[in-house]
Parts: sequence; structure tokens; C-alpha cells
Amino acid sequence: MRKTDREKHSALGQFLGLVLIIVILGGVSLWEDQRPADAKRLSLPVSELRAQSAELQGLSDENGAGHLQPRFLRNHTLQLLENQRDTREELAGLRPWPELGGAQRDSLDDAQKLESQLHALGSSAPTDERDIEVLRDRFRGRERELRN
Repeated sequence: MRKTDREKHSALGQFLGLVLIIVILGGVSLWEDQRPADAKRLSLPVSELRAQSAELQGLSDENGAGHLQPRFLRNHTLQLLENQRDTREELAGLRPWPELGGAQRDSLDDAQKLESQLHALGSSAPTDERDIEVLRDRFRGRERELRN
């Protein structure tokens, strides 16, 4: 069955509409990726790091009380370490507004300390509860500053 001119024009119009939508969405996505990260966008990975440090603290507490099997602790710590690295990479990939650069750098420094603490706990090395708590509190403070 042959298409009429009217059907051909309708199909062409639909195709051009779809192409226009794709171009607009691509442009918006490109614009979103290129603009500097604002405080809200920067706070998301900082919030994840805070949650990860709280989870580390919980694991450390449970391990200190003798409630965790070594295999579980090692596997859970490895998974948490992988999540932490992904979050750190996300944070490092952001290009924040200049006034937020210090918060990003400080959070990246603390993310490195969090990674060290995760390695220590995963290898059954002693961890200092106060160091973990200080990290969690710094992430929490930065998160609050960025969200306000």
C-alpha cells in the first residue's frame, strides 16, 4: 500500500519533531554538565561520604564489640570502599563555583582519610573511634553549610 502525500508529510513532521526534541535534550544535558556545580550539587557527594563514614563507624563499633565475623567485615568493608571511591570520583569530577572550591578540596582530603580508615578496618588493623567520629562530623558540618 502506497502512502499518500499527506501521510508522508505527517511522518516527516513527526520525524523532525523527534529530532528537535533530541537536539534540545542534548543541549540541556551539555549545558548542565558544563556549568559550575552549585552548593546543592556539591552537597550530594558530601552527604554520601557522611553516610559512608557513619556506616564505617557502625562497623567499627560492632567489630569492637565482637559482633562481626571477619569474613563479613572484610566483604562489607570492601563494598563500602568501592562505594566510597565512586563517590570520591564523583566529587572530584565536579567543577564548583570558585567560592565552593575550598569545601570540595577539604571534602576530598577527608574522603582520602575515610578510605584509609576503611582499609585499616578491612585488614583488621586497629582503628581509632575518635578519628572516625571526627571525619563523620566534618562531613556533616560541610553538608549543612552547603545546604544552607
